[in-house]
Amino acid sequence: MKQYFAVVGDGHDAKDPLTLVRVSESGLVQELSEYAAWVPAKLVERIEAGEVPYRLVPVTEKAAARIRKQREKKVAYRYSIFVRATDPTNTAIGVLREWDANGITSGEIYRIDDGEWALDPIRIDVERGETDFYRIMDSDASTVNLWIEAARRRS
Repeated sequence: MKQYFAVVGDGHDAKDPLTLVRVSESGLVQELSEYAAWVPAKLVERIEAGEVPYRLVPVTEKAAARIRKQREKKVAYRYSIFVRATDPTNTAIGVLREWDANGITSGEIYRIDDGEWALDPIRIDVERGETDFYRIMDSDASTVNLWIEAARRRS
């Protein structure tokens, strides 16, 4: 089970935090980026060292999901599906969303096992020829959301 914390201060409370932090059972600490991606947390160390005037306030998983959804609405994602390279029917086996930040393209795939988006370099792997198992095809948010809902029902 993961624990979630709102980063509060400077006019931001737990309902509208500066960002979120989550801690996994294994102790992995991540913060929510401005692009709604979970990334390694650097802010927590700065808070604990007293370098910044913020505090961590525990929030529920449901509250964290709501805050992440709000942040996702502000990002201009591009969506794709990935298929097995040998599949002539082009049946999606996964979905990808990407965005550009500071001249770098980042991407996340939807992980059915934990029901959320997670950073993944699948496009880079395909483009560099590091895997020939997948092909990536442009899609749209509606198609990707339909795939996610169908995958949730199957699992």
